[in-house]
Amino acid sequence: MQDAHWDSVLGKDDPALMGRIEKDIADAVTQQQESDAFYGNLEQTYNREQAIEAAKADLNFLAPLAIPIVFKFLFPPMFLLIWQLLQGAVAKVRDFTQLVLGIPRGFGKTMLIKLFALFCILFTGRKFILITAATSALAENIIADVIDMLEETNIKRLFGDWKLHVEIDRQELKKFTYRGRPLMLAAIGAGGSLRGLNIKNERPDVMIFEDIQTRECADSKVESDKLERWMIGTAMKAKSPFGCLFIFVGNMYPNS
Repeated sequence: MQDAHWDSVLGKDDPALMGRIEKDIADAVTQQQESDAFYGNLEQTYNREQAIEAAKADLNFLAPLAIPIVFKFLFPPMFLLIWQLLQGAVAKVRDFTQLVLGIPRGFGKTMLIKLFALFCILFTGRKFILITAATSALAENIIADVIDMLEETNIKRLFGDWKLHVEIDRQELKKFTYRGRPLMLAAIGAGGSLRGLNIKNERPDVMIFEDIQTRECADSKVESDKLERWMIGTAMKAKSPFGCLFIFVGNMYPNS
Protein backbone atom coordinates (compact mmCIF):
# COMPACT_ATOMS: atom_id res chain seq x y z
CA MET A 1 0.00 0.00 0.00
CA GLN A 2 2.86 2.31 0.71
CA ASP A 3 4.23 1.96 -2.83
CA ALA A 4 0.75 2.49 -4.27
CA HIS A 5 0.35 5.60 -2.14
CA TRP A 6 3.58 7.16 -3.43
CA ASP A 7 2.75 6.15 -6.98
CA SER A 8 -0.45 8.15 -6.61
CA VAL A 9 1.32 11.13 -5.05
CA LEU A 10 3.97 11.18 -7.81
CA GLY A 11 1.30 10.86 -10.49
CA LYS A 12 2.38 7.45 -11.72
CA ASP A 13 -1.26 6.39 -11.93
CA ASP A 14 -1.93 9.24 -14.39
CA PRO A 15 -0.79 8.12 -17.86
CA ALA A 16 -1.25 11.58 -19.36
CA LEU A 17 0.91 13.22 -16.65
CA MET A 18 3.62 10.59 -16.98
CA GLY A 19 3.58 11.04 -20.74
CA ARG A 20 4.18 14.79 -20.37
CA ILE A 21 7.01 14.18 -17.88
CA GLU A 22 8.68 11.70 -20.22
CA LYS A 23 8.36 14.15 -23.11
CA ASP A 24 9.90 16.95 -21.01
CA ILE A 25 12.81 14.71 -20.11
CA ALA A 26 13.32 13.72 -23.74
CA ASP A 27 13.21 17.37 -24.80
CA ALA A 28 15.80 18.28 -22.16
CA VAL A 29 18.10 15.49 -23.35
CA THR A 30 17.73 16.63 -26.95
CA GLN A 31 18.51 20.23 -25.96
CA GLN A 32 21.63 19.10 -24.12
CA GLN A 33 22.75 17.12 -27.17
CA GLU A 34 22.24 20.18 -29.36
CA SER A 35 24.23 22.25 -26.89
CA ASP A 36 27.06 19.71 -26.89
CA ALA A 37 27.10 19.68 -30.69
CA PHE A 38 27.15 23.48 -30.66
CA TYR A 39 30.25 23.54 -28.44
CA GLY A 40 31.95 21.07 -30.78
CA ASN A 41 31.28 23.28 -33.78
CA LEU A 42 32.47 26.32 -31.87
CA GLU A 43 35.83 24.72 -31.18
CA GLN A 44 36.37 23.18 -34.62
CA THR A 45 34.80 25.41 -37.23
CA TYR A 46 35.34 29.13 -36.60
CA ASN A 47 38.40 31.32 -37.04
CA ARG A 48 38.69 34.67 -35.23
CA GLU A 49 36.86 36.80 -37.78
CA GLN A 50 34.07 34.25 -38.19
CA ALA A 51 33.72 33.94 -34.42
CA ILE A 52 33.33 37.70 -34.04
CA GLU A 53 30.66 37.84 -36.74
CA ALA A 54 28.85 34.82 -35.28
CA ALA A 55 28.89 36.37 -31.80
CA LYS A 56 27.38 39.54 -33.21
CA ALA A 57 24.63 37.66 -35.04
CA ASP A 58 23.74 34.87 -32.60
CA LEU A 59 22.98 35.04 -28.89
CA ASN A 60 23.64 31.31 -28.61
CA PHE A 61 27.17 31.94 -29.93
CA LEU A 62 27.95 35.00 -27.80
CA ALA A 63 26.74 33.45 -24.53
CA PRO A 64 29.13 30.47 -24.39
CA LEU A 65 32.02 32.76 -25.32
CA ALA A 66 31.25 35.17 -22.47
CA ILE A 67 30.00 32.77 -19.79
CA PRO A 68 31.35 29.31 -20.70
CA ILE A 69 30.98 27.91 -17.18
CA VAL A 70 27.43 29.20 -16.68
CA PHE A 71 26.09 28.48 -20.16
CA LYS A 72 24.58 24.99 -20.27
CA PHE A 73 21.61 25.11 -22.67
CA LEU A 74 20.69 27.09 -25.75
CA PHE A 75 18.39 30.06 -25.26
CA PRO A 76 14.81 29.19 -26.28
CA PRO A 77 12.92 30.85 -29.18
CA MET A 78 11.19 33.41 -26.93
CA PHE A 79 14.53 34.76 -25.73
CA LEU A 80 15.90 34.81 -29.26
CA LEU A 81 12.93 36.95 -30.33
CA ILE A 82 13.56 39.30 -27.39
CA TRP A 83 17.23 39.45 -28.43
CA GLN A 84 16.26 40.41 -31.98
CA LEU A 85 13.99 43.13 -30.59
CA LEU A 86 16.85 44.51 -28.47
CA GLN A 87 19.32 44.37 -31.37
CA GLY A 88 16.92 46.22 -33.65
CA ALA A 89 16.22 48.90 -31.08
CA VAL A 90 19.86 49.59 -30.18
CA ALA A 91 20.77 49.95 -33.87
CA LYS A 92 18.47 52.95 -34.29
CA VAL A 93 20.04 56.41 -34.56
CA ARG A 94 18.76 59.47 -32.66
CA ASP A 95 15.93 57.40 -31.28
CA PHE A 96 14.33 57.13 -27.85
CA THR A 97 12.71 53.70 -27.97
CA GLN A 98 11.22 52.41 -24.72
CA LEU A 99 10.97 48.63 -24.28
CA VAL A 100 9.26 46.77 -21.44
CA LEU A 101 10.00 43.12 -20.66
CA GLY A 102 7.73 41.49 -18.08
CA ILE A 103 9.06 38.02 -17.27
CA PRO A 104 8.50 35.92 -14.12
CA ARG A 105 11.36 35.48 -11.68
CA GLY A 106 13.72 32.61 -12.38
CA PHE A 107 13.55 32.68 -16.19
CA GLY A 108 17.00 34.20 -16.78
CA LYS A 109 16.01 37.72 -17.74
CA THR A 110 18.85 39.33 -15.76
CA MET A 111 21.42 37.15 -17.51
CA LEU A 112 19.94 38.18 -20.86
CA ILE A 113 20.28 41.85 -19.90
CA LYS A 114 23.91 41.36 -18.83
CA LEU A 115 24.68 39.77 -22.19
CA PHE A 116 22.93 42.64 -23.93
CA ALA A 117 25.09 45.16 -22.07
CA LEU A 118 28.11 43.20 -23.30
CA PHE A 119 26.68 43.24 -26.83
CA CYS A 120 26.34 47.04 -26.65
CA ILE A 121 29.98 47.32 -25.62
CA LEU A 122 31.32 44.96 -28.28
CA PHE A 123 29.14 45.67 -31.29
CA THR A 124 27.47 49.08 -31.10
CA GLY A 125 28.52 52.71 -30.91
CA ARG A 126 26.78 53.27 -27.58
CA LYS A 127 29.03 54.97 -25.04
CA PHE A 128 27.21 55.22 -21.72
CA ILE A 129 25.20 52.38 -20.19
CA LEU A 130 23.32 53.17 -16.98
CA ILE A 131 22.14 50.22 -14.91
CA THR A 132 19.40 50.89 -12.37
CA ALA A 133 18.20 48.26 -9.89
CA ALA A 134 16.17 48.23 -6.68
CA THR A 135 19.35 49.06 -4.73
CA SER A 136 22.73 50.42 -5.73
CA ALA A 137 24.36 47.17 -4.57
CA LEU A 138 22.23 45.12 -6.98
CA ALA A 139 23.05 47.48 -9.85
CA GLU A 140 26.75 47.28 -9.01
CA ASN A 141 26.52 43.47 -9.04
CA ILE A 142 25.21 43.59 -12.60
CA ILE A 143 28.11 45.80 -13.69
CA ALA A 144 30.54 43.45 -11.94
CA ASP A 145 29.14 40.51 -13.91
CA VAL A 146 29.42 42.41 -17.21
CA ILE A 147 33.05 43.17 -16.38
CA ASP A 148 33.60 39.48 -15.61
CA MET A 149 32.38 38.75 -19.15
CA LEU A 150 34.91 41.23 -20.53
CA GLU A 151 37.55 39.47 -18.42
CA GLU A 152 36.66 36.06 -19.88
CA THR A 153 39.60 34.65 -21.84
CA ASN A 154 37.49 34.05 -24.96
CA ILE A 155 36.39 37.69 -25.06
CA LYS A 156 39.87 39.04 -24.42
CA ARG A 157 41.34 36.91 -27.20
CA LEU A 158 38.74 38.04 -29.72
CA PHE A 159 38.28 41.69 -28.75
CA GLY A 160 41.24 42.71 -26.59
CA ASP A 161 41.79 43.63 -22.96
CA TRP A 162 39.38 46.26 -21.67
CA LYS A 163 41.76 47.18 -18.83
CA LEU A 164 44.45 48.62 -21.08
CA HIS A 165 42.86 52.09 -21.10
CA VAL A 166 40.95 52.36 -17.82
CA GLU A 167 40.41 55.80 -16.32
CA ILE A 168 37.89 55.04 -13.55
CA ASP A 169 37.42 51.62 -11.98
CA ARG A 170 34.97 51.89 -9.10
CA GLN A 171 32.12 49.58 -8.20
CA GLU A 172 29.50 52.12 -9.25
CA LEU A 173 31.36 53.55 -12.26
CA LYS A 174 33.68 52.18 -14.93
CA LYS A 175 35.22 54.51 -17.51
CA PHE A 176 37.55 53.13 -20.15
CA THR A 177 38.42 53.30 -23.82
CA TYR A 178 37.64 50.11 -25.73
CA ARG A 179 36.73 49.08 -29.25
CA GLY A 180 37.77 52.51 -30.52
CA ARG A 181 35.60 54.68 -28.29
CA PRO A 182 35.24 55.92 -24.69
CA LEU A 183 32.82 53.81 -22.63
CA MET A 184 31.09 54.23 -19.30
CA LEU A 185 29.14 51.82 -17.14
CA ALA A 186 27.30 53.34 -14.19
CA ALA A 187 25.15 51.82 -11.45
CA ILE A 188 22.46 53.46 -9.35
CA GLY A 189 19.71 52.33 -7.01
CA ALA A 190 16.06 53.22 -7.58
CA GLY A 191 15.31 56.65 -6.17
CA GLY A 192 18.99 57.57 -6.04
CA SER A 193 20.63 60.80 -7.12
CA LEU A 194 21.77 61.14 -10.72
CA ARG A 195 24.08 64.04 -10.03
CA GLY A 196 27.39 63.74 -11.82
CA LEU A 197 26.15 61.45 -14.58
CA ASN A 198 27.20 63.99 -17.22
CA ILE A 199 30.72 62.57 -17.52
CA LYS A 200 33.06 64.04 -20.14
CA ASN A 201 29.98 65.74 -21.62
CA GLU A 202 28.33 62.36 -22.21
CA ARG A 203 24.94 61.27 -20.87
CA PRO A 204 23.47 57.76 -20.84
CA ASP A 205 22.47 56.46 -24.27
CA VAL A 206 21.32 53.10 -22.86
CA MET A 207 19.27 52.99 -19.66
CA ILE A 208 18.40 49.62 -18.19
CA PHE A 209 15.89 49.51 -15.34
CA GLU A 210 16.37 45.99 -13.99
CA ASP A 211 13.85 44.89 -11.34
CA ILE A 212 13.72 48.35 -9.80
CA GLN A 213 10.34 47.60 -8.21
CA THR A 214 10.26 45.24 -5.26
CA ARG A 215 7.19 43.20 -4.35
CA GLU A 216 6.62 45.46 -1.33
CA CYS A 217 6.71 48.51 -3.59
CA ALA A 218 4.28 46.87 -6.03
CA ASP A 219 1.84 46.19 -3.19
CA SER A 220 1.80 49.88 -2.20
CA LYS A 221 0.16 52.43 -4.49
CA VAL A 222 1.99 55.25 -2.72
CA GLU A 223 5.39 53.63 -3.20
CA SER A 224 4.59 52.61 -6.77
CA ASP A 225 3.56 56.14 -7.70
CA LYS A 226 6.69 57.53 -6.05
CA LEU A 227 8.92 55.14 -8.01
CA GLU A 228 7.17 55.96 -11.28
CA ARG A 229 7.62 59.70 -10.70
CA TRP A 230 11.33 59.19 -10.02
CA MET A 231 11.82 56.99 -13.07
CA ILE A 232 9.98 59.26 -15.51
CA GLY A 233 10.63 62.63 -13.91
CA THR A 234 14.26 62.19 -12.84
CA ALA A 235 16.05 59.13 -14.22
CA MET A 236 14.81 59.17 -17.79
CA LYS A 237 15.43 62.89 -18.12
CA ALA A 238 19.16 62.25 -17.64
CA LYS A 239 19.29 60.69 -21.13
CA SER A 240 21.57 61.70 -23.95
CA PRO A 241 19.91 64.31 -26.19
CA PHE A 242 21.23 62.39 -29.21
CA GLY A 243 19.27 59.23 -28.48
CA CYS A 244 18.74 56.72 -25.71
CA LEU A 245 17.37 53.18 -25.52
CA PHE A 246 15.24 52.63 -22.42
CA ILE A 247 14.75 49.04 -21.25
CA PHE A 248 12.47 48.28 -18.32
CA VAL A 249 12.77 44.70 -17.07
CA GLY A 250 10.53 43.53 -14.26
CA ASN A 251 8.69 40.68 -12.61
CA MET A 252 5.04 40.08 -13.42
CA TYR A 253 3.46 40.93 -10.09
CA PRO A 254 -0.30 40.41 -9.70
CA ASN A 255 -2.53 43.46 -9.49
CA SER A 256 -3.44 43.23 -5.83
